[in-house]
This record gives sequence, C-alpha cells and structure tokens, in this order.
Amino acid sequence: SLISSDYFIDFTGSNGIQTAPSSLHYVTANKMSPYEQALYEVSKILLDYDFDKLVPTYGFGAKVKMPTYNT
Repeated sequence: SLISSDYFIDFTGSNGIQTAPSSLHYVTANKMSPYEQALYEVSKILLDYDFDKLVPTYGFGAKVKMPTYNT
C-alpha cells in the first residue's frame, strides 16, 4: 500500500542558535545541516512510496519577524 508523508521541523531554541556551528539548524554553503541531511536520507526512501510525491512541511517553535505578523 502507498503512504503519504508529512514533515514537521522543530525550530525551538533547544536545537541551538541557527548561526552557531553546533546548532542542528546551522547552514553553510557547502554542507547540509543535520536536519537537512536527515530529511534528505529519509525522503530518498519514503518518496518512492508516497502516492502523490507532495510532502506538506510544517515548522513550529520559531519566532517569526515579519512587519504584519506578531508571534
């Protein structure tokens, strides 16, 4: 049977400051963050079985700074 994948990304402070190399969210031009690597590896397998190849992705725990949005 086929499955449907959904992703949920934790942006809470428990993962460290994203500009710190020790953070799970730290991004560089030449290397995936631990989160990106995990999603990539899992996706390679799960998307073969996902019926529509669309993956809704949600984030939680972030403090969004936008002119028209208050967190």
